[in-house]
Amino acid sequence: MAREIIRTPNAPSSTTYSQAVRAAGFVFVSGTGPQDPVTGKMVGDTIQEQTRQCLQNLSAVLEAGGSSLERVVSVTVILLEDARRSQAPRCGL
Repeated sequence: MAREIIRTPNAPSSTTYSQAVRAAGFVFVSGTGPQDPVTGKMVGDTIQEQTRQCLQNLSAVLEAGGSSLERVVSVTVILLEDARRSQAPRCGL
């Protein structure tokens, strides 16, 4: 099966893994945090602001792979702070 590594400067990147891989008509996206792709600094103080940034980063990677948020099948959300878990439903999570 052919695989294509997806990269974009419009989302945070890593030297240890690819942002996404396209294979068999699917785009498999690696995890992304709420970092600004230009500065690398975390964006926002609230879970809502950070979620918005994560979705913008995810959208940029998907677009680079020829897809979009509308075509996402599954998402796994990892919250680093249990205290914010009660706020997650307000973000649609």
